Amino acid sequence: MKHFKICVICFLALIGFTLCGNSTVIAGDNIEKKAVLIVMDYVNTSDLIEASTPNIDKLTEKGGTGLMNIRARNRYHSSSYISIATGKRVSAPTNSEYSFNSNEIVTELPSIFKTNNSNFKANDLFTTFTGNKAPDNGVVNLYISAINRHASSISPSYTPGNLATKALENGLAIGVLGNADSYNTINRNVALLGMDKTGMISYGDVGKSLLELDPYALGGVKTNHSVFKESFNSLLKTCDILILDLGDTTRVENSRRNVSDKLANIHRINAIERNDLLVGMLLSQLDLNNTLITIVTPNPYREMVAKGNFGLTPFIFYEPSSHQGFVTSDTTRRTGLVSNHNLLPSIINFFETKSSTNGEGISIIPNSYNSIEYLDKQVNLYINLRENRNALHNTFITFALLITLWGFLYHIKNFKTLAPNLLSIIINATITIPIVFLVLAYTQYQSLIITLLILLTMSITLGVILNYVFSDPIKRLMFIAGITSFILIIDAFNGSPMMLLSPLGSDAIAGGRFYGVGNDYMGVILASTIIFSTLLSNKISFKPYFKIFIIVLLLFIAGMAAGHPRFGANVGGLISFLITIGIAIIIILGKKLNIKKLITLSIAAIVAVITIARLDSLYSANPSHAGKAINNLFEGGFTVFVDIIQTKVGILFNTVINSNWSLVLLLIIVILIVSGISSKNKFFTLSIEQPAIYQTIKILMAAAITVFIVNDTGVIASALIMLYLISCLWLALFLTEYEYR
Repeated sequence: MKHFKICVICFLALIGFTLCGNSTVIAGDNIEKKAVLIVMDYVNTSDLIEASTPNIDKLTEKGGTGLMNIRARNRYHSSSYISIATGKRVSAPTNSEYSFNSNEIVTELPSIFKTNNSNFKANDLFTTFTGNKAPDNGVVNLYISAINRHASSISPSYTPGNLATKALENGLAIGVLGNADSYNTINRNVALLGMDKTGMISYGDVGKSLLELDPYALGGVKTNHSVFKESFNSLLKTCDILILDLGDTTRVENSRRNVSDKLANIHRINAIERNDLLVGMLLSQLDLNNTLITIVTPNPYREMVAKGNFGLTPFIFYEPSSHQGFVTSDTTRRTGLVSNHNLLPSIINFFETKSSTNGEGISIIPNSYNSIEYLDKQVNLYINLRENRNALHNTFITFALLITLWGFLYHIKNFKTLAPNLLSIIINATITIPIVFLVLAYTQYQSLIITLLILLTMSITLGVILNYVFSDPIKRLMFIAGITSFILIIDAFNGSPMMLLSPLGSDAIAGGRFYGVGNDYMGVILASTIIFSTLLSNKISFKPYFKIFIIVLLLFIAGMAAGHPRFGANVGGLISFLITIGIAIIIILGKKLNIKKLITLSIAAIVAVITIARLDSLYSANPSHAGKAINNLFEGGFTVFVDIIQTKVGILFNTVINSNWSLVLLLIIVILIVSGISSKNKFFTLSIEQPAIYQTIKILMAAAITVFIVNDTGVIASALIMLYLISCLWLALFLTEYEYR
């Protein structure tokens, strides 16, 4: 009996231990984690709405959805894959898609050989090309030497296979499965996601055995679901990170030459629905309590590009501890939008390894309406904005050119019959356009004509009202500048939601800047704050040093809104604001502004900004791109510094050559030079009778020069500042007439 009791106690203890172990698994601690990255290429949000995808829908109901900016450094389809794996926007050379199973027979390598009866094995060719031994049951890229050579030749350079490198550093096994081959072509871009810098993947299968013949499918073949599932289950036992290419949608895009566009869309929908069936089979094999699952589309198809969307594709992200909602990241700081930079750190962070990277991965903003339909509307908004942007910019530019020439003819050439009241109204309307632009997003930019009518009606109406309310043109200017500065500063402190969707804002499709204050609005904030603070300080009867305090305080607040890493995050803008503050102090005090003082101000501003960015990189859990850039600069040294300078100078040069705002900037400079030569007396009188205006114009001039030098797209910001300067000048000359009357 005694032994029986002991046995019962041991048995109960064993049951209790087992139950505790089960509860641990349910809680998600101390369990073997898996990450599954599923590639379903050449798909749009509208396709997912049209297709029947019950399995993908279930995944979206448990995780996050959004749009991924998939832009790379060139348009080769391989570049999008290698950018995801590298965690940077990079490019790949031609033929990067040629990967093979180690023991696979190779019949063709472009520029090397082509034969129908080959006995060349991929592992032997790999050794011949690289000098390395291929893994026994893995995958090799036979153009890895060309990829590495290309990666080291571009600026900035990169190292391929960053995802695999980080995985291997932390003891994580990585594998790939699937291909997008057609009957006669090779497409194994999926291997670029999983290979290391030597072009090897220890586990995987990208061979033809995963396919089955189907003459009714574009490409002549389709993915064999039963074989794919069997290989998946085998690799799942070995691999911590498994990368899958479902293949069929890629085959539709690459083999569509034989069908009409309408039929290509039908084939694409059918391929998506086949993919959904396969996703359902794979999900049944996974434990969702310990598995990260993401579905990514690295490339857009032809119709998407034709409509203007070459950079945004649907993205689905499930992580066990996450909620239903929209994805976001510190790279974008936008709801429902992430970058291809973010996937690598998200996967590594999931395993909580020593290489985990804070602030760069993907997170989910919880909500219950993360529908693909909403994302489709967002895509259309971004497309419409991009399509209408040039027309709206050119309308603004037309107004700028008009008031510049009109004011010159009226004030300098003395054509007094040119309707001065109308000129005054048009000046008012022109400098209110940046604020009117903020509300245009509510139109969704669906119709260019309607959007233009709203722009013209609102700006001209405001111009008329302001002309009626303020008979004094300088008070009118101060009011417009003050309102503009206030609204933009508040928007910047709130994350710039209005500026981002303005024609003067950033382009989510191009992906140059996802968040913060762009150079266009930075120029507007700087100009309007200079005008408002300088004129306000002179309207109040205070001592000079208190006037300086008001100007410095307002410019500092605006500078923090535009340039602080947590708000506007415009590094060049912050430098420009700090230099302008110093220049304003010198001008208000009546001191001479010389090269020595400018150099001192510039060095002090740059040191201050570098210090702020460095502190952001060291102590912020989510550093801004400025913080990351400074961190890279400290780690990479002089080479990184040179790369940054070269990139910035290249962007500045391209902007000067290609932007219509260069014409505005050039015309205003010419007009000012001619006016100064032909009307010295007017400018002298202005400096004596209206010293506040004269000081404001000098500060604006210095700010425009600073902005042009410091910022990569400084020509636009500089042109906008000069637009406010010329408006200030014409209105000041109107003031002389007003006081005379």
